[in-house]
Amino acid sequence: MDRIFDLEDRTTIFGSAIIRYVDRMPNTLAGRHLGGQLIRSGTAPALHYGEAQSAESRKDFIHKVKLALKELRESRVNMRMIAGVRHHAKGRRPYMAADRMRRTDQNPGEERKNR
Repeated sequence: MDRIFDLEDRTTIFGSAIIRYVDRMPNTLAGRHLGGQLIRSGTAPALHYGEAQSAESRKDFIHKVKLALKELRESRVNMRMIAGVRHHAKGRRPYMAADRMRRTDQNPGEERKNR
């Protein structure tokens, strides 16, 4: 099966999902602050990639794609903070995807056992 890596479509879909997600966040000081940051960092990758497609050189293209990656990483950290707050409010340990990934990298069969 051929895998299609259309970054423009993928980053646009991601940005749209971020907008819908932030619109449902609580209207609290933290919700407005993190939501504002998430809107900026979550929608920027599609815009950076659009700019990269019109890059004037290979170096310019690489720079603009790296900016998109930087924004995606910022979005990931922001969403981890939001998930941590939500899980803490429910009296549970914050679920951290990176922790789970580290555990399963060390023991690939562990993922299935913990379900």
